[in-house]
Amino acid sequence: MTTGQRLDRFEDELADVKQLLGSAARYAESANRGLDRLTAKIDDLTVAASHTQTKIDELTEVQARTQTQINDLTVAASRTQTQLDQLTQVASRLDRDAQASAADFAHRIVELWEEAERDRAKADEDRAKADEDRAFMRGLQTENRRILDYLINRNGGSNLP
Repeated sequence: MTTGQRLDRFEDELADVKQLLGSAARYAESANRGLDRLTAKIDDLTVAASHTQTKIDELTEVQARTQTQINDLTVAASRTQTQLDQLTQVASRLDRDAQASAADFAHRIVELWEEAERDRAKADEDRAKADEDRAFMRGLQTENRRILDYLINRNGGSNLP
């Protein structure tokens, strides 16, 4: 092989190296752009996760308030049961008390019974409302978990920082 051929071959190889270096530089620039986009997406997902956590915290507070309401309703139901027990005692005492007239006895029983029924109906309504609120909260929590799962999956399944 002559010197000219070697020089031509060297120049061809040098051109190939230049082309490979240019291609590598373009690939690196493209990778950097992709990394920048990925970093922006991660930042967006981090903000979204923060908002989701804030919403979860708010929903947890609502759930705590709902639990307090349920506890209050339980106390009211217990109070209603106590009133019903007292009503039963009054009815027994009045039944044994021959000095009370039948009309007064019946009137007092009706009043106490209606009051107990109103209290029971109110407690039932409050309990039903609390159950609805609890179901609504579970639905919101499920939706937030689904959104969070979606966001995590959209990030390629990796955990957010």
